[in-house]
Amino acid sequence: MKKIKFLLVFLPLLTGALIYLLYRSKNLYYYNFIHFLDINGFVLLARETATLYRKLFPTWAIYSLPDGLWLFSAGAVFLIARKRFFLHVIWFFFIYLFVILGEFVQKFFGGHGTPVGTFDKSDIVAFTYAYISINIVAII
Repeated sequence: MKKIKFLLVFLPLLTGALIYLLYRSKNLYYYNFIHFLDINGFVLLARETATLYRKLFPTWAIYSLPDGLWLFSAGAVFLIARKRFFLHVIWFFFIYLFVILGEFVQKFFGGHGTPVGTFDKSDIVAFTYAYISINIVAII
């Protein structure tokens, strides 16, 4: 069970981070961390290689899938192999509501290039799929 939980937590988390590193804009705030770690050269080389495969991915996979994967990962932390399952289901539901609310905050206070972010309906769809998926996995 520990290996399965490890995969359900870290595989989606790492996949989302990889999508961000390879295909998202270098002008986003996360890229400051890349400069801080002094791995910009490695990331740029990987990004050049990944550019060859960019057209294979639909837009939602680049811009919304990482959000859904991160919520799925958080759900795995909360729901897989917990003794107080019902309590964790409630907590995870509030996390889901919080990220949906955050998306609507972006609608009214965000925009491209702001720290708040940009509203996107497909992010809400990705969050919802992630929420439902991890609940199904946790029940099984």
